[in-house]
Amino acid sequence: MKSLLIVFLLVSSTLFAQEQKITLVEKFSSASCPFCRTSNSSIKPFIENKGDNIVYLVYPYAGGNYIDPMGTFASAYTRARAIDYYGANGFPIVWVNGTRLSTATALLDQDLEPQANPQISINAFASFSSSNVQANIRISSSDNEIYNKSILRMFALLIEKEINYETAPGRNGETNFRWIVRYMFDRVNGEFVSLSPQENELEFNLNQNIDHSVVDPQNLQLVVFIQDIESREVYQAYKTDVEVFINIESEEEKVNIHPNPTKGIINFNNYYSVDVLDINGQIILSDENLKSVYLSEFSSGIYFLRLYDGIEIITNKVILE
Repeated sequence: MKSLLIVFLLVSSTLFAQEQKITLVEKFSSASCPFCRTSNSSIKPFIENKGDNIVYLVYPYAGGNYIDPMGTFASAYTRARAIDYYGANGFPIVWVNGTRLSTATALLDQDLEPQANPQISINAFASFSSSNVQANIRISSSDNEIYNKSILRMFALLIEKEINYETAPGRNGETNFRWIVRYMFDRVNGEFVSLSPQENELEFNLNQNIDHSVVDPQNLQLVVFIQDIESREVYQAYKTDVEVFINIESEEEKVNIHPNPTKGIINFNNYYSVDVLDINGQIILSDENLKSVYLSEFSSGIYFLRLYDGIEIITNKVILE
């Protein structure tokens, strides 16, 4: 007999300062492009091997004879980035940090290892709840060259890490697709980034509604990068999985966490082992066998309560006023 109202799926929650410059790889592709399938077969294992050392994303295209439901879904974002900005006129095309490669498979010959001493650092955290992804993004720099630039933009996207079809959705026979762009936050042309010695850190709070009848929230990843829109040089890239909250209605009883928002105390309807996490995903308080917890010693803001009843992990977002 389950008594859970909210089951928490923790994909990734660590917010960290970057100590290296991460390479951004962008690809323009289509499920109806035969050459795209050929390049994907060699690029996929190459990207998987790189792990967190690079950020990789694919702009899917649909139009004319090129059938691609992913491209139809993300048509505005593919057009804004691959076609209007980069001037793509065929596919597959790959760009590394804003520079177009001669062929897509030329990516396999690139040195994509992270570089030390990045000019810009990105921190980010994202969570999904009630058909909405909320993203908190922080950008910082102590580099004088960056301070003098007025043409930097921040781009924030949501990509689906893997999409599988029972039958091929396009004409090239592929059924497995990786790192597909689904949404771009707010401005498709990017958010202005202006840093200075007096203001060397910026914070953005963004929201994006998700059609989870099409997109799997548990499979989403937030991608953020900083680009010079004139030279197209990408100064930094970042990725993090989205934390997902799934509401499950119980017909018998519900976990009762109250009051929320709170001025200090949170009560539960049972005894739990409790972890309190801050917005960065760091545990700031931990104890066992509690029926209430006090947060008054902490600053106002958003926190996460992770409760364990011996069987299930129950997590909820709370607001401390």
